[in-house]
Amino acid sequence: MTSLSALKSLTIKGCLLIKSLPEMKWNWQALPHLTTLIIDGFGNEGNMESFLKEGLLPTSITSLEIHDFARLRGLDKNGLTQLTSLQTLELESDFGCYTKLN
Repeated sequence: MTSLSALKSLTIKGCLLIKSLPEMKWNWQALPHLTTLIIDGFGNEGNMESFLKEGLLPTSITSLEIHDFARLRGLDKNGLTQLTSLQTLELESDFGCYTKLN
């Protein structure tokens, strides 16, 4: 199995089957050097409704971008506050504002 532990940047685009990020079954902590995470739904009617569940993303992330998920309405504030290295947060949607910070 290939190790991705040196990965610094990850972009995920147009994945219709993702319901939440990070998925618990993904071992995000195995990416200790990940600094940039970009999630782009391309304006699709994908299933993602929640984002940033507590403690699942690596704290090394300095830049986080979330773009165009029609069903996404909020972020988990506990997951967001654990990103202690975060310097840039970009939220963009053609579907109106994200209305909740739970």
